[in-house]
Amino acid sequence: GFSVGDEKTIPVLNLSQVMQGSRTDSGAASPVICVGCHSGMPDTGFVTFVDHYPWRAVTASVQGANAGAVFTGQTPGGLAALQLPGWGPFTYAKQVWGPGLKIGVASLGLANPAAIDYSNGPDANKMPNLAWVNLESPNPGTVMGNWTSPSYTPGGDIMTGNAVGLIAHTNDLGGATFPDWSHDGSKILYASTVGAKSARLEMGKTDLYTVPFNMGSGGVATAVPGAASADKEEYYPAYSPDDRLIAFTSVRAGQVMYANPQAEISVIPASGGTPTRLRANDPPRCTGKTSPGVNNHWPKWSPDTAGGTEGKYYWIIFSSNRAGIPPVKSQYGPMRTVEISQLYMAPVVMNEFNVPTSYPAIYLWNQPTDSVNTTPAWSTFTIPPVQ
Repeated sequence: GFSVGDEKTIPVLNLSQVMQGSRTDSGAASPVICVGCHSGMPDTGFVTFVDHYPWRAVTASVQGANAGAVFTGQTPGGLAALQLPGWGPFTYAKQVWGPGLKIGVASLGLANPAAIDYSNGPDANKMPNLAWVNLESPNPGTVMGNWTSPSYTPGGDIMTGNAVGLIAHTNDLGGATFPDWSHDGSKILYASTVGAKSARLEMGKTDLYTVPFNMGSGGVATAVPGAASADKEEYYPAYSPDDRLIAFTSVRAGQVMYANPQAEISVIPASGGTPTRLRANDPPRCTGKTSPGVNNHWPKWSPDTAGGTEGKYYWIIFSSNRAGIPPVKSQYGPMRTVEISQLYMAPVVMNEFNVPTSYPAIYLWNQPTDSVNTTPAWSTFTIPPVQ
């Protein structure tokens, strides 16, 4: 972790510190083996992240001496929901975060939250559910086999006391992945897809949709005009802090989405319109690299905006492979390598006519160059100061 302007970074969570347990694909109790895709929580000293296969979810503190501790107030029912297989990254809204209602939303590959599934079904589900979890659910769930099934009632909303529920998104023929909750808590923005696999996106028609949250019941989903095109796959959406803009990643239709060098980032008004391709996609000419070709992906907005003479200033952080750092060997086979992603930051300015202007990216010089720096979360975190 770090603050903008810090000359270094600081480790805030190591695998050995994680106190919450996970489970193997058979459901047997297991320690967490991977700090995967993470999200900040409204309690700013904690994060939620996804463990390795079969993609169970975990909460952990990032607060120095308390690093790794389970989220304060997490109940047995909340833990049972997190330990379901097939979760993707979570999203939260402060407006739906109070005593007894600590709600997170994510995609869930498990077809039926009330049924045991030790197969690779959740992993192979190309059209996962959109689901919510109550981390402080008062219902402990039901012991089933060697795990606990969380309390779940089909069609129930978050006031039922259940630990997990599915969010309806009718008028959408795809599954729901990589959701982002509007800051006012009213709607969920997500990537509608028929090409999900292993908690990521592979190949298949993928567009951006929104659906009312409606206290967990959902409703009629609506495609985002301009980000639901026939010639592109649009994914990894993110609302700006005022819910005025959406940033997203895209590739040409029919291509693999995960770790695709052809990926680029655009922004669009939240109500829809013509996407603006960011100038930040383009590496400096002196590098000899061009975009598409450097995997610009996973945009996240600064939690704050500011006014200026040219309009309203927003900032985006994203990952890219443009740095030219040699790939490293993958732990999943001697013939596989992993590209070293680095983080970049770029401004977007909205003028009085609601026309966005983008600018080249700034390389964050303080980050380590011997690790894959990707899937950033930009939020107000309570972490130790960088010394």
